[in-house]
Amino acid sequence: LEVEAEAVSHICQMVEGMPLALELAAPWIKSMSCSEIATEIERNRDFLSARLQNVPERHRNLQAIFVQTWEGLSKGEQAVFQRLAVFRGGFSREAATVVAGASLPLLSSLLDKSLLRWETKTEGNGRYQIHELLRQYAKEKLLEARNTASETLAHHARYYTDFLAQRLDDLLGGRQIGALLEIEAELANIRAAWVWAVEQG
Repeated sequence: LEVEAEAVSHICQMVEGMPLALELAAPWIKSMSCSEIATEIERNRDFLSARLQNVPERHRNLQAIFVQTWEGLSKGEQAVFQRLAVFRGGFSREAATVVAGASLPLLSSLLDKSLLRWETKTEGNGRYQIHELLRQYAKEKLLEARNTASETLAHHARYYTDFLAQRLDDLLGGRQIGALLEIEAELANIRAAWVWAVEQG
């Protein structure tokens, strides 16, 4: 562990501590280093699959679990969940409503089904989070619907460029620290929106 600690930590971060993902990664240490396992997980989520015959089919890989979960969602839940995949590093309720058309009941339903997490900050403002592996699966579903994907990415970019524009006066005036903290919380989303906007010219 002393030699592999950094790679082990990287694996845990990539799967965000998901117990099944860690169990599926663990048997590979018989034939690969932890850094090689981490590289394979980065390349292909399907790498995390069980080779043991005594494991139930639904637990043999993460893809099977994601498919089963997806099929259990209503059409409305599917539509919102796939759109939420455009967010990086979490998002506010307002952002979810504007970008993904997510109503509070739909967000609550996705929370109840453990597809979202709610993280409350000390000052009372919370953010929704999606497990990164679930976000990747949802993004695959979003990209299958090309028109919806383009529209959602455009809404995301517009929301976060507006978000920055609304803080310009604050950055130049007396509320710099507050504005910088708000921007820092959304930095991953701002970067993703900026990259998309540049790609679109």
